[in-house]
Amino acid sequence: MKRSHLILAVLVVLSSVATGAAWYWQKNVSARRAADEEAKKEASLVRGRTPIFSAQNNHWQPAPEEAREAARRAILTQFEAFKRDDYFAATRPPIADWKKRFPSVAVFRAMIKRFYPQFASSKSVKFGAMRFDPETRRVAVKVILTAMDGTRSSAVYLLAIKDEKYIIESVVNIFVLPEKRRPANAAPSIKPPSRTAPARRSSPKTANA
Repeated sequence: MKRSHLILAVLVVLSSVATGAAWYWQKNVSARRAADEEAKKEASLVRGRTPIFSAQNNHWQPAPEEAREAARRAILTQFEAFKRDDYFAATRPPIADWKKRFPSVAVFRAMIKRFYPQFASSKSVKFGAMRFDPETRRVAVKVILTAMDGTRSSAVYLLAIKDEKYIIESVVNIFVLPEKRRPANAAPSIKPPSRTAPARRSSPKTANA
């Protein structure tokens, strides 16, 4: 066999080996990508089925202080606007894409006044646990609010970041909390009558004849 033919044969073999290796590598990469996508979908489904504040949901983490403060500020801004009856300010910028949900500010105001009066006339707002999604940078906030009439309600605010500011994306799990029952007053104690010596009766004096 001529040397040129031998070199050509070697090149053909090497080319075949390289092609096979590239095909095998590409196949493995595609398989890994498909497996990763499937794992992400499964993880997303699990997260969606697991409550955000559940101990089993390891995806949502305790919110960092910066996100906590920004979330508080956005929520309180809206509640202050509700108190002023300024529903134009209550939708800018606290609510994300509010125009896609409500045709006008008047419709949003009517909805709050009718279905969520405790939000429209809140007396105080108390913040509870806050969780943070590191992938989307969303914040979930537990809120307990007290209305002017003393009614207490709980809700979960979901806030998304936009232009480095947190805005209200949705409010879920709104429940009116039962009133706290006051402990029944104890029956008043009855004091036993004091034992005092009976007063002595003086014997009637007889008049002298």
